[in-house]
Parts: sequence; structure tokens; C-alpha cells
Amino acid sequence: MLKAVSLAVASHLSILPVVDNGGKLTGIIETSHLLQDIADFMQINEPGALVVLEVDQQQYSFSEICRLVESNDAQITQLNTSRDPETGKMLITLKVNKLEISDIVATFQRYEYNVKHYFGEELYTNELKSNYENLMSYLNV
Repeated sequence: MLKAVSLAVASHLSILPVVDNGGKLTGIIETSHLLQDIADFMQINEPGALVVLEVDQQQYSFSEICRLVESNDAQITQLNTSRDPETGKMLITLKVNKLEISDIVATFQRYEYNVKHYFGEELYTNELKSNYENLMSYLNV
């Protein structure tokens, strides 16, 4: 599947021919079907949130990242790595099986990971409002 996508993108094809060892056309693959296969492979439709970390290549530890996510009652359902062309650092994209990720983001920040992006629901606003109200109540005493 990934090789077919690579060929389709490199050749700017919307339909990819499938040939046998003798070069005889045996079928075609539409790139829209390839995109659907990739979406299924990456579990795009499954609920969850994304976190993108930026780390030096020497600091990358899969086991530590898993431990930090699992310490927040979540599991990694997808992990991809790439290199940031601007900084040369490693970008680690995590998909977790939780929608509310403020605790996961806070844990990564506490362990000095650079959280470059995150996409999910947050309860920071509610917590901040609650903390503010508690402080005001305390000051009025």
C-alpha cells in the first residue's frame, strides 16, 4: 500500500496501473481507494487526540514516552516520527485513545519535552476558573 502511494504521488497519478511480472495490465487502483486504506491503517476515524513532541534524536526514548502516556491512564494508538527540516530535531506524533489531554500535555512539559502541537479537548479553562474562584473565596475570608 505504501509503495503504491509513493508511486502515485511521484508520478502525479489519479489511477495507478497494476501489472504482473510480464508487464500485462491486471487491474487499476484509484488513489482515492489508497487514501481510504491509509485512513483505515492510521485509524483516523477512531476517537483520540494528537500530541506532537519535538526532541533531539539522542533524547528519543519510546519506552519513556509510553510510560508517561500510560501514567495518565491512556495508551498510544499511533506513533509516527519525522525530522523537522528547520531545526533538524525529531518530531514525534502520538495519537492517544483519550480526548481530554491536558494531563498528558502537562506531564510531557513537566519532564521537559517540547510539546510543539496538540489537538484534543482540554479542561485547563475549567480548572483555571475553579482555581480562581477558590482563591477569591479564600481572599474574602
